[in-house]
Parts: sequence; C-alpha cells; structure tokens
Amino acid sequence: MAQSGSRGRPRIYSGVAAVSLGLWSLGALSVAAAMATALLGTFVAYQSYRGYRRNGSRPMLFLAAGIALLTVVPFVLRTVVVRSGFASTTGGALVSQTAGLVGIVVLLYALTRA
Repeated sequence: MAQSGSRGRPRIYSGVAAVSLGLWSLGALSVAAAMATALLGTFVAYQSYRGYRRNGSRPMLFLAAGIALLTVVPFVLRTVVVRSGFASTTGGALVSQTAGLVGIVVLLYALTRA
C-alpha cells in the first residue's frame, strides 16, 4: 500500500487508485449519485403512475414502467443482488444494463405506440 505523496497524487490500495475529495471519496460520491438517481426516478415513475390512474392513459403507464426500469431497477440490482452475493459484479452489471435497455425500449413504446 502506497501513501499519498505530495502534489495530490492518488493513494494506491491493492493496485486500485482512490482519489480523495476531502471527506468524500469518488466511490462514495458515485453511490450517492446512484441513490439520488434512483430516488428521483422513483418519484417521476410514481407521478407517471398517478397520471395513469387519474386519466387511464396507457402511455403514462408505460412511461412509469420505463422510468422505473431505467433508473430504479438497475440501482437495486447493482446494490442488493451483487452485494448479497447472488451474482458476480460482471453478472450484476449485465443484468443491470439489460434492465436499462428494456426500460429504454418501454419508453420508446410509450412515446410512439401505446
């Protein structure tokens, strides 16, 4: 393990560089940004679902599902499934990316054909 030298070089831990930004590391900022994305995605999906319930509009239902698949499901898969040991990091990333892709397809359907 190498320590941080002068001139602000990143610290090296087991061959992985970790840049420190005061109290926050880039890893912590990444998790915080992913959590904020999931929370905002949940809010937007819920508002879309409320629009569906209020007006009976099928595109709003597909919009809610697409936003949830694009923002919330990948976060849950990356954090819960991978960290609990049900899948490897690569497997979790593959499933997460697949959920995002399905979300985009559902959004496309909501905007064009629903």
